[in-house]
Amino acid sequence: MSLNLTLLGTGTPTPLTQRAGSSYLVTINDEALLFDCGPGCVRRLIEKGIAPAHITSLFLTHLHYDHCVDYGYLVLNRWDQGAGKIDELEVYGPEYTRQMTDALFGAKGAFNPDLMARTQHPTSHFIYEQRGGNLPRTRPSPIVTEVTTNSEIKRDNWTLKVAEVIHVQPYLTCLAYRLNTSSNAIVFGGDTAPVNSLTQLAKDADVLLHMCHFF
Repeated sequence: MSLNLTLLGTGTPTPLTQRAGSSYLVTINDEALLFDCGPGCVRRLIEKGIAPAHITSLFLTHLHYDHCVDYGYLVLNRWDQGAGKIDELEVYGPEYTRQMTDALFGAKGAFNPDLMARTQHPTSHFIYEQRGGNLPRTRPSPIVTEVTTNSEIKRDNWTLKVAEVIHVQPYLTCLAYRLNTSSNAIVFGGDTAPVNSLTQLAKDADVLLHMCHFF
């Protein structure tokens, strides 16, 4: 099994030219998993040679903008360049992830005018067909699953376990993720103070990643 971890961005809400927002890429064989997608995430993916269309799953630790503001860009670029030839993006996140998705891509969402043009205008149809797409063109529809403590996700090459951690409750639910493969375990703590749930989640893991800001 081929397993690689790339830190695409490790920045804070303070904008810096040399650091993107929180975003971490894990590739497992042909799968590309993204944990958080803060500012600059998509550009860093492209700089690494990974097309957004190659991302199969996205996991959001919490909905602070420095961890999720590139969500719209990721979904739209992936959908546009994928030209109907890729599966919908699987998205996992805390409460309100589905609401945020609808507010971006739904019929009354922020990108509705853009999506109406790209799915209905003749010029957009032409470009879509040149990319290999077949009409009619459907809108992006990420497959959203809201997760919470003790949620588990299982795939052929990996499993993922979820734990709630302490950050800015009750305003945002904040999560940590443990990714297990047959050979390694990586834990993404998100933003958290010391808390037993993260200690237990990270026990015997190979790598623990979490943000220390104003420590």
